[in-house]
Amino acid sequence: MKLSQSSIQNKFNMYAALASKHGLLIPPHYFDVSPTRCSLQEIKDLWRTQDVATIKPRRDSLYIHVPYCLKRCSFCMYDSRILRTGDIDSYIDLIIKEYNFWEDTIESPLDSFYIGGGTPSIMAPSDIKRLFEALKNLNFLECSSRTFELSPNTVTPEKIEELGNTFINRVSLGIQSLDDKVLQKANRINSSAYGLKQIICALKDLSLDDINIDLMVGLNGQTVANVKSSIEKVIEMGPLSITIYSYRDVHNISEMELDERILEIQDQLICAYNVLESAGWRHVSGNINTEYNIFHSPDKNKELIRHKTSIDVFNNLNLFGLGNHAIGFTPSMAYECDAYTNNFDIDDCRYTVFRHSTTQQMRLAVCNMLYSNNMQIDLNLFFECFGRNFTDVFAKELEELSSINRLTKTSNMFNFINNSQYEASAIQMFFWDKKFLQQFR
Repeated sequence: MKLSQSSIQNKFNMYAALASKHGLLIPPHYFDVSPTRCSLQEIKDLWRTQDVATIKPRRDSLYIHVPYCLKRCSFCMYDSRILRTGDIDSYIDLIIKEYNFWEDTIESPLDSFYIGGGTPSIMAPSDIKRLFEALKNLNFLECSSRTFELSPNTVTPEKIEELGNTFINRVSLGIQSLDDKVLQKANRINSSAYGLKQIICALKDLSLDDINIDLMVGLNGQTVANVKSSIEKVIEMGPLSITIYSYRDVHNISEMELDERILEIQDQLICAYNVLESAGWRHVSGNINTEYNIFHSPDKNKELIRHKTSIDVFNNLNLFGLGNHAIGFTPSMAYECDAYTNNFDIDDCRYTVFRHSTTQQMRLAVCNMLYSNNMQIDLNLFFECFGRNFTDVFAKELEELSSINRLTKTSNMFNFINNSQYEASAIQMFFWDKKFLQQFR
């Protein structure tokens, strides 16, 4: 039954209210409301028989999760635990066995490689050497990003030297802030500006394609002033890129507090934009609504393929995730290891698997395009990826959004009109899987 204009407006208002209530400012990574428990062998079998909507050639990436830290930061949303004696040796054994299991499925050359955490730099130089020796047969595209995450307080000259013997061409230093009071509230070990500059200088001797610094806005105690100060100090250290993450801790606060918090984060993020752009840095990824924004230094002269952390249907990306609580995905499925172990067992059902139909894959692709492309849909790109016309697949959604004046159309582009983050989320929800959306009502 065709809805009236007022009914469609009411649906839009309801979606905006859902976004406000639940902080749903980021599109879903999956649409499956009935995930299944699987073993690693079952996941491999599913991987080989999947039905993929996109017609683009397959691309592969590899992610390794190292879930150990010296301390746990209060803002951290990733899986980690405090390191105990003997953890690392047995964990590297696990990773090597998992890699050997997947090796015949991974297609080279890879377009990205990432070791994250946790704190990968907690490994000793000998650990780094042993792990990369097992990965020595991997091949990469020339423009691939091959990243190793570093925490400044665990970096030593010996570890930097060992990284120089590997295929790593990008390092990412997690700093988050240079304000001591902000770091103290975050339960994070402070890093001196002098020490950080020395680390960056040593890393530059490796002739890496990228040295990235992670900073955050929205942390407890952060203000526009100390965000500005931290960024200015980091610029002086000479990294090649800076990634600004927005920390949106929106749980257990009222709708009014949520509105105030979102505006506070936006002010800090706008400050970051202004400081970096005034210093000649280029904004290359993200927008005011996204989880992170990436900026490149005027000295950065090589563009790398960015490692993706959410399902990328448009590029037919297959991400192989290794390790405890690692996430892997293809366009038609996603899996997450959700139990700790240092023992390798292909029949242990410790993975949660989410499946996606071809229609769901296209919905996920649209949600991610709207999220990352300032609420725009490129009709040519959609057809290039799926061999189908966007206007045919989503005729009902387009008719509804057009009836309440939420979109305009050019020759090859739909532009969706939004006046706030909540309205942007409301528009995206028209393209969410309806069964999946029911869980939020």
